[in-house]
Amino acid sequence: MVKFVAQRVLSLIGVVMMVTVVTWLCIHLLRPEPFAFDDRHLLVQLGDYVYRAFVHFDLGNSWENNQPPVAGMLREGLPADLWLLGGGLAFGIAAGVTAGAVVGARPRAPVSRLIESVSMIFLCAPVYVVGLSVLLTFGAGIAVSGVGFVPLKYVPFEESPLRWLGSMIAPWIVLGLPLAAVCERMMNSSMR
Repeated sequence: MVKFVAQRVLSLIGVVMMVTVVTWLCIHLLRPEPFAFDDRHLLVQLGDYVYRAFVHFDLGNSWENNQPPVAGMLREGLPADLWLLGGGLAFGIAAGVTAGAVVGARPRAPVSRLIESVSMIFLCAPVYVVGLSVLLTFGAGIAVSGVGFVPLKYVPFEESPLRWLGSMIAPWIVLGLPLAAVCERMMNSSMR
């Protein structure tokens, strides 16, 4: 068991390093202008970046916003990302188990057929398409439907807990819908 876990962790580290190297090379080869100030050979620059990134967690500076460190920007956004992950998981599991129980209890009812159809749509539709559709349909100030209640900007919790909750509900639902579809199918099949 320990050998298996060690192999998986080493494989994960290898994949992360390889993706980092390929991404760095693509950016530097496709857009060399921003990096013209560095006279060193490309592989030396790559080695330096990989060393700084994986040993010191120094991901360099952003090209925008007066060039703040990227690692600081990631640390700043991490709480919102963790809230998105947790809320999406909670909504997806709760909605999926509930829908699966409804479908499992009455498998041939029209409501069950509707739930299964909607579930299949959300299982197959990419999250970014669903999210963009929700924003264009219900986004505050841009709603095509005329009913714009979904906030378009994130509000930090420290600023206003109520507005923070309002800005997180739609993303939680959008992120949780594919998981809800999977949970619905599993709950339905286990109840049958």
